[in-house]
Amino acid sequence: MKTVLLGCAILSCLALSPQGLQEDMQLERKKTWFISENNRPWTGHGYVANGAALLDDNLQTIWNPQGPRYKMPITVDFDLGVSFFLTRISIVQAGNGVHDIKTMDVAIRQSTSQPWKTIGVTMPPRGNHSCVINASTRYLSLRVHGTYSIYQPTPRELYFYVPTTTTIATTTATTK
Repeated sequence: MKTVLLGCAILSCLALSPQGLQEDMQLERKKTWFISENNRPWTGHGYVANGAALLDDNLQTIWNPQGPRYKMPITVDFDLGVSFFLTRISIVQAGNGVHDIKTMDVAIRQSTSQPWKTIGVTMPPRGNHSCVINASTRYLSLRVHGTYSIYQPTPRELYFYVPTTTTIATTTATTK
């Protein structure tokens, strides 16, 4: 049985916050949340590796920003459509060490008229990572400052989490 809240699938997991462990749920992502990036995406074989690839539930697709090497930060911006209290985000990386993100931060804001508020993020040595947000936001920007090599980052997926107590809609539907 899977409970769906107006387009938001609930997947239970735990997030580490300053208050300790808390239960949270993964938002069902939409490709339309991707709005911009500061480098042109790689294109080839009929595929564009832009920031929307981070939201497509396909581990074979990647965000692959191109451009002059060492031109950092490389950013990708998202508009979640409405404001959510995000507990954390989770990044699925290539895991090969060459294209994995080494340093990055996350910036958030409620509207385009507000300045970005940066939330510092410490990345582990290679591989996947969850970073605590614990803030309300509609707009989110990932800013990659470096990888473990001179090459561009190529993360595969980005997941957004909210507290399980979040009211996302007034109606719920249950599917089997």
